Amino acid sequence: MSSAGISLVTELADTIKDRDVATALWKGLSRQLADKGVTGIPEEITTPQQMKEAIRIVTEKTTDIPDVDDHSVTVNALTTARDSTIRYREERQRQASVAFNMALVMSIVGVLIIFAGVILLFAQQKVTSGAITAGIGGVSEIVSLLLFKLSNDANGRYDKVARDLDRIILADEAAEIARQIENPAERDETLRKLAESLT
Repeated sequence: MSSAGISLVTELADTIKDRDVATALWKGLSRQLADKGVTGIPEEITTPQQMKEAIRIVTEKTTDIPDVDDHSVTVNALTTARDSTIRYREERQRQASVAFNMALVMSIVGVLIIFAGVILLFAQQKVTSGAITAGIGGVSEIVSLLLFKLSNDANGRYDKVARDLDRIILADEAAEIARQIENPAERDETLRKLAESLT
């Protein structure tokens, strides 16, 4: 059986919803294991099947890892994933904000162009100019709707990343608390229960 802390990280990586966050966690784990001399751990994982196989490999290769190494691998992998996910979440938030602001501007511009077209239709009796202007306004409204959709999608991805980040932080804090338990058997059992609760 894999060491308890590493099992916690692999279970967390397997249950993360956002693939980019799971990849960041997995890369942190594989780098930490490489630093401890554990080689042959896949770094790039894109499918659930690859994740299952990678977890199997980690479990086989870390059965005899010392408790001190297990602790440092666990803490460093979770810390790296937390920091990476925070940056990723900030980028998602920025994208959502930019998309919303662009949609808002396009919507306002579209409404103004439509009003200008209607004014041209009635004030100058120029059907062609007014129709073209109103048509352009309509097109900009369609673009703004697409940008609002993009903003909504970005917010959805942001929410998913935020939930994953909360889980990483919770696991990190719980692992630190479990490490305070002096009895190694009780500590490992606590970490295993925590890992099971993630699934």
